[in-house]
Amino acid sequence: EFIDIAHDVGLVERLSEVLIARAIDDLRHWVGLGLPEGFRIGLNLPPRFASRTARISGLIDLLAASPCRFLTVEVSESSVIDDLNVAAARLRQLRELGIHVVLDDFGTGIASLSLLQRMPLDGVKIDRSFVTDIAHETRDRALVSSFVSLASQLGLEVTAEGVETAEQRVALLELGCRMQ
Repeated sequence: EFIDIAHDVGLVERLSEVLIARAIDDLRHWVGLGLPEGFRIGLNLPPRFASRTARISGLIDLLAASPCRFLTVEVSESSVIDDLNVAAARLRQLRELGIHVVLDDFGTGIASLSLLQRMPLDGVKIDRSFVTDIAHETRDRALVSSFVSLASQLGLEVTAEGVETAEQRVALLELGCRMQ
C-alpha cells in the first residue's frame, strides 16, 4: 500500500534516491571493513529511470561516487520499455562506471526477449512466479530451463528469485541456475 501511495503522490523517485543514498552509505562502511571481491549489493532503479523526462543526473552522480564494483542495479522491464534507446544509453553509462546491470522480474513482460537483445545487461533475475512450483510443475521447469540456457548462451548471469525451499533450490541447481 505504501508503494502505491508513493506512486500516486509522485514520491517514488525521491524515495528511491533517499534509499539508494542510504544503501551507498552503508556500502561505503562495509567496504571499509573489508568486503570480499565479488560481493555486490542490489539496488532497484526508480520506475521512471529511463523516461526522457526523468531528472536522473543526481542519481547518476550518487552512483558514480560510490564503490561501483560492489553495485548491481536492477531495472524492471516496465521502467525501460517506453524508450529503449534512452534506457540503453543510461544503462550503458552505469556499466561504464563498473556497475552491474540486471533485468529484474525476467519472464513476466511481453518484451523480455527483445530486451536481452537491445539492453546492455550483465544478468537476469527470473521472476519468483516461475520458481514457486518449479519442483512439481513441468511447465515451470521447462521455462526456467529455457531461460537459463538462453541467458547462458548470451553470457548473462542468471539469478532465481523467491527460493524458499530445499526442493526449489535442488530443482534450480539441476537446471543450471547457481545463483538464488
